[in-house]
Amino acid sequence: MSQSRCSPRLVAGKVVEAEVASRAQGAVVQVAEVAIVPESPVAPRRVMNIGIALVIGLVVGIFSAFGVEYYKKPEEKPKVKKEE
Repeated sequence: MSQSRCSPRLVAGKVVEAEVASRAQGAVVQVAEVAIVPESPVAPRRVMNIGIALVIGLVVGIFSAFGVEYYKKPEEKPKVKKEE
């Protein structure tokens, strides 16, 4: 390893790796259940994702509109005339 590539972050990472490796030497790992390979590939659900995005966008937009109106200074808000 050259001196230009030896950074403190890299050295600290290597130290942590060495500590983890030394602790894991005596560990016993037991497989609880064998993984099952799915018969068909998993694909993203575009329609559901788009629907969720639209609903979240609508909710965020409404809350943003109310938030902007709430935090406006009184002189920026339009005056409402009361009818007598």
